[in-house]
Amino acid sequence: KGNMKDTTIVVISDHNYNMPGPYSLGELEDWKKELTLPYLNIILDKDMKNFDEIKENLIYNENIMVNPYDVHSTILSLFNKSISKTNRGKSLFYEKFSLDPSERSCKQMKIKEDWCRCSE
Repeated sequence: KGNMKDTTIVVISDHNYNMPGPYSLGELEDWKKELTLPYLNIILDKDMKNFDEIKENLIYNENIMVNPYDVHSTILSLFNKSISKTNRGKSLFYEKFSLDPSERSCKQMKIKEDWCRCSE
């Protein structure tokens, strides 16, 4: 119906407070993973410029760790494609993130070992 024309919706959320329960007592691995999985959802107008390229990159990057700097670069690139990288982050729209752990690891992103979910 044209309701999304020239509109991008970005929803970001942390996992928020988690009540202690049976899983937290044993600090099971599944519980720890759930604590550290934030939520990121991006809805784009299919008629936007570079939609096919952006869609391909989002699908490629969907299971790669990103940081707040990457989200910042992504939002900046909505306004200007030439800002696909900043000093610390890359746009999810215009960059394919490396699978190399030396570039996209908890250590590189300064995430404490207790909170790291990498399979390094």
